Amino acid sequence: LVDCIVFPSKGERPHPNECSGSDLDGDLYFVTWDKYLMIPDNAKPSDYSAPQPKEEKISIDNVKKFFVDFMKYEQLGLIGNAHLVLSDKTSIFDELCIKLAE
Repeated sequence: LVDCIVFPSKGERPHPNECSGSDLDGDLYFVTWDKYLMIPDNAKPSDYSAPQPKEEKISIDNVKKFFVDFMKYEQLGLIGNAHLVLSDKTSIFDELCIKLAE
């Protein structure tokens, strides 16, 4: 294999999920073996477990409400950019960085 990342299929958690909760839907990764770019320690990954599904009958009203709420509150890109800027200026362990990551 060339220019390909192969993730293991067995283990406690999928590695892509440990990398910011990725679901492999076009996320970008950077891979290096340069020892000067590798961090000396690694923190335990955050928990990105999905919430339990609601047990209710899906109706068109549910779909409409979900869509409107999603469009109204979708801030992931803004939060991700804020996290990146703040972590570059401070540290990924900064209290606000952790809050933004959650």
